[in-house]
Amino acid sequence: MSNTLQHLRLADYIEKPWKNRRGSTRDIVMLPKGANDDNFDLRLSLTPLPSAAPFSTFAGIERVITLIEGTALTLKLDSHSETLHPGDSLAFGPDQQPFGTPETPARVINLMARRRVWQIDLCRVLPRIPAQETDHFTCMVALEAGMCHVNAQAVPVAALDSILLTGANSISATGRCLLVKMHPAGLPTP
Repeated sequence: MSNTLQHLRLADYIEKPWKNRRGSTRDIVMLPKGANDDNFDLRLSLTPLPSAAPFSTFAGIERVITLIEGTALTLKLDSHSETLHPGDSLAFGPDQQPFGTPETPARVINLMARRRVWQIDLCRVLPRIPAQETDHFTCMVALEAGMCHVNAQAVPVAALDSILLTGANSISATGRCLLVKMHPAGLPTP
């Protein structure tokens, strides 16, 4: 896998309806290139949740939902409920179809990865990213304006900008952000 750096801005994200047509989302990235809702292997999206709604079902897809705006989001998952507060994440499998109820209008980042293709290593909100090495696939979504350094290159980021990295890279960032790290399934965890 070659090293790549891609800086995406909110205006670059592709807006489209949810698969179940109950809301809309903005795709930050969907792989492989040219994939759609039925055949993607990796998807990261920014989703407003103005009111209660069922989430779409995606067969074979592992998901992590992270609340980035709003006061609280309750997700009903089969026989139990989980309440997320800003910065909290919840992982769930393809056999669960949550119903989301935001306390106030909310926004989430939705990470989806096809089983046996991608393994999610990390999906967490951090106050900053200390200098570290990355491998395979890494995404940083800025939750506030700051500065990201990739391989000693300074990249100013606005709130909700993303930095997508593939291959071996060095990254650090100032400002609150969501950090996602993944590797191809079948390889050892880095």
